[in-house]
Amino acid sequence: MKKIANISMFIILLLSITIQESFADSKSIWFADIANSKIHVDCGLDYDIFGLSIIDDYLYQFEKCSVIIYPPPLQKYLIHNDDIQWQQLLLANGYRFGFDQIRLSFNDTFCEWADQSSLMEPMYSLIRLKYPGLHYNNHILLYLISKYQKNSIEYYVHDSNINTNIHLTRNHHRNPNIHYIMVNNDGHAFIIHNDYHMNDDDQSNDDSQGSQYQLMNDPSIWKDKTIGFLCIGESKNLKQRNDNNGDDNDHLWICLQRNPCETWRETRTLLESINLSFSMSGKLYLISKQKKQVLITDLKLLSSVVELVNKPENDTEHFSLIIRSLTDFIVCKESDSTKFLNNGNKTAATTTSKTTIIKKSNVIRISNIIVILVLVSFFIWMIVHVIRKRKKTKNQQQMKNKDVSATTTTPTTNDTGNNLFVLSKTIRKLN
Repeated sequence: MKKIANISMFIILLLSITIQESFADSKSIWFADIANSKIHVDCGLDYDIFGLSIIDDYLYQFEKCSVIIYPPPLQKYLIHNDDIQWQQLLLANGYRFGFDQIRLSFNDTFCEWADQSSLMEPMYSLIRLKYPGLHYNNHILLYLISKYQKNSIEYYVHDSNINTNIHLTRNHHRNPNIHYIMVNNDGHAFIIHNDYHMNDDDQSNDDSQGSQYQLMNDPSIWKDKTIGFLCIGESKNLKQRNDNNGDDNDHLWICLQRNPCETWRETRTLLESINLSFSMSGKLYLISKQKKQVLITDLKLLSSVVELVNKPENDTEHFSLIIRSLTDFIVCKESDSTKFLNNGNKTAATTTSKTTIIKKSNVIRISNIIVILVLVSFFIWMIVHVIRKRKKTKNQQQMKNKDVSATTTTPTTNDTGNNLFVLSKTIRKLN
């Protein structure tokens, strides 16, 4: 019994550890101790960038199967250059973690989804959800968009607080050139896509089909709730003012409106190559790695979603849109603005690391499962063996008790004869 008790305690302890690792809270996952990282990153530009996010003063750079964490304070990664007159992002002195190192239950699954996204670069985004009154308020969610089939987009969400995955597939049979952009305003996730198709009674130009970009709420929470159209255009007043300053890129505007865009050509030209987005310091950054440029606008563009419902159709707020060189925006040193996404050795290193991470995680997971199954099987065998042994002992005891009872209560033939002889002798004496 003592051995069985010890084995039971061991199995319970092992299962408890497994459960604790599976349900690790968001603090231990996303705010990991940098001392646990074996790889110090001098320059984030030496690695792939499939997502940039900021939470609680932490800066995150996502690869397909790993994340580089830049610990607080956030201000040390923001460069205010008086010559450029706008902020730069410094990706230096980070710490690289494989998904398996920070014990994310989706490690293999998200790696596979991101790796299979052959028709579009995968896009990661990490946010702390801010929906007061919603059950998931203040949860940390990791988003991934990937595309490995021509007419569909895969949309994944991982809730780090309750260790739950959500997977949605959005089909787009009418538009094989579907393009998605994931954006957020620090607490809400949005999707920008070009899958708008007009009704027969729509008076818009038919040529704009597939070129109109719509903004929609997070489909994992609000399903297919479309908000409006994102439109980009040129302002003559802004152009005239900025021409005097010698800058040709500061005369654009962007807005969110109810109706399709008249300036859909300009909108398509600037948005069709965007494959990275994040928000910081009240600004929304839309990045095109292909064109090596970044579009910068006010984050109030996304905050105006609620106001759009109550505003008249003609009362649309326009925000200034600035285009900057990506090599001037993301740097590794304050004086370095020439290095960005040179994918030669970096891609090979990242692929090797990704494969190693997946294989290592698979071996560990399979080994744990085998050990647990063996221990549980042994534990069950011990219980069955003890039960059978006890039952056998009980049956033997019952048979023994029956034999004793029969010997005590049933007179034998010899005893009966002796009793009759004594009785006969006693009668003779009396006579």
